[in-house]
Amino acid sequence: MAAKISNETKQLLRQRELEVELNFMLGVFKKDPTWVEAAQIASVAASQLGRHEIAIQLSYELATRRPEDPVGHYNLACSLSMAGLVDVAADSMVSSILLGFRDLEALEVNSMLINLLESDKFEAVEEVIEALAVKGEL
Repeated sequence: MAAKISNETKQLLRQRELEVELNFMLGVFKKDPTWVEAAQIASVAASQLGRHEIAIQLSYELATRRPEDPVGHYNLACSLSMAGLVDVAADSMVSSILLGFRDLEALEVNSMLINLLESDKFEAVEEVIEALAVKGEL
């Protein structure tokens, strides 16, 4: 009979997996700064571990390296929201949408954006979405 693993043990194992993923991807990104996917993966892992400063640094670097990439700005908005910085998270999300981010369903259910979604700053994001919808650009 297999032993049952407690929820606490599962949580500790998941945390350890995230730490390994974060450290590995940071190492990859340091060796090859052109591999931005490594930085994206590291940023998500850092956010999930509550290491918001690292996540923001990585996301910001990606957004500045690829200023026309809506995903970079979206990831930055997620990192900023997780850190409770909803003002700048809203600005980054607006940039993402103006640059072409269109997965609005994902935006509304992404747990990393909960602080932004629940703040009054999300109204600015909604206004941009509505304006683009009126123009037929969504």
